[in-house]
Amino acid sequence: MLFDAVAGSRFDSEPLRALESGLSDYFVCSHGGNPRLGHRSGAVWSAREGPDHPYIRALDHRRGFNELASDATHWDIGEVWGAAFWELRVLLGQSTVDRALAAAWQGLGDAAPTPDSRGED
Repeated sequence: MLFDAVAGSRFDSEPLRALESGLSDYFVCSHGGNPRLGHRSGAVWSAREGPDHPYIRALDHRRGFNELASDATHWDIGEVWGAAFWELRVLLGQSTVDRALAAAWQGLGDAAPTPDSRGED
């Protein structure tokens, strides 16, 4: 979400955009030490999405990939990724997980398809 809004997605594929969305949400939440993204704007979000959505994202849930619809968007899939990353943070510690995920995300940039690698000019 954050990277999409600020710099545009680095990836064209929906699975990679979902991963990127989950990572960006995780890093914002991890930095703030709160698994709930947008808790201050909960009233606005609830007015838009309904009372069951007091946060933009809540990474402290147990929703799994198998619970997603077959046509789930990168936004929905990203929330599951973000929660998985948050669970790792709880188990292994913030510093360890933040460093590992940052290194992995930076490494994905090298693996991201370029126009030439997709056969585009």
